[in-house]
Amino acid sequence: MASFGVLLLAASALLLTLADRSIKLGLFHLGVLLFVLVYWLAVVYNNGFMAGAVAVMVAAVLMAFSVQGAGRPLYLVAAKWALRVVVFGSLLAGVFFPDWALVPFGVSDRSLFGFSTRLVGLATSPNYLGLAAATLLIVELTSASKARRLLSAAGLGVVASLAVAAYVMLWAQSRGVIIAAFVAALSLLLSRLLGQSNWAYVASSWLAVGSSALVVFWIPGDVFLNDSLDDSSSGRVDIWASVLSSWDQYRLFGVSQNSATLIQYGAGNAHNGLLELLVTGGMPLLSAALVLFISSSVIILRAGSAGALAGVVLVFVSWQFLFGTPLRLTSLNWNLLVVILLVGACSRASFTQLVSSRAVSTSC
Repeated sequence: MASFGVLLLAASALLLTLADRSIKLGLFHLGVLLFVLVYWLAVVYNNGFMAGAVAVMVAAVLMAFSVQGAGRPLYLVAAKWALRVVVFGSLLAGVFFPDWALVPFGVSDRSLFGFSTRLVGLATSPNYLGLAAATLLIVELTSASKARRLLSAAGLGVVASLAVAAYVMLWAQSRGVIIAAFVAALSLLLSRLLGQSNWAYVASSWLAVGSSALVVFWIPGDVFLNDSLDDSSSGRVDIWASVLSSWDQYRLFGVSQNSATLIQYGAGNAHNGLLELLVTGGMPLLSAALVLFISSSVIILRAGSAGALAGVVLVFVSWQFLFGTPLRLTSLNWNLLVVILLVGACSRASFTQLVSSRAVSTSC
């Protein structure tokens, strides 16, 4: 009954979005619908109507509502404050309730940036907390220029939020998230140096997608690289080699979650965005994801300065493809937060682009 209710809610949200005349759906939104539909079909085909299918339906609901709210200023404000609650709350939990909010050193076997523990806080894992903190950092960076004065209340609030988000992200010690956030911030800086050019975002994103394909198809077969990188990558190279050895099982339509765990040495996911899409839904799902990326890139290139947030989020998502699974929709996890922000940001850029193009045509 719960699954059926979620299915109805998802269908209703999508129909409301399609029926709202103030929302102009374009190539990107068709790409989102295609991606969600193919993902759902792949999960149902391989696993039946189980928890994974429900997760995709929940994702569809949230994406539909993010499209509806994207053209309204409160969308970004609400997202920002929700992230602030999680990030600031996690930092306070780490300071005042360390036994509950920290992962002791030795359990995670990691010590970066001077931290001998990893902060979990209000999230379900250090990686997900790092994801939330990095997302807040990105949202703050893209809207920081809107603070009129640095010493004003708004300016000081943005500075404090940036500092706390960066500190929490480093304390969570999620290496893939830190790399992706660093490249996203670098892309934002480069874009502004080039005069609000969005080519930096698109080029960086596609470089990441290409690199994620290169590492999984090249590194596992190189003995020297395999040995030297396996420890530093927390065993990811062995997982990639295991997945690639079972190529014939999943390349067409993917496999069930049970089989996926077996061919990944018991790992919960492939720890690579492209491999995870292939294992989950084969070539149809990978193709749908590429359509989503292409349509996102087109909007970002056309939207000018209005596409800054969408561009930075796309860079952040794509650079997680190397070691993570940012488009994973088979479980209710914090990755959904970034996917939904991407949908909302691209929808907002698309809406702004449509309004500005109408204004230009009217003046002519």
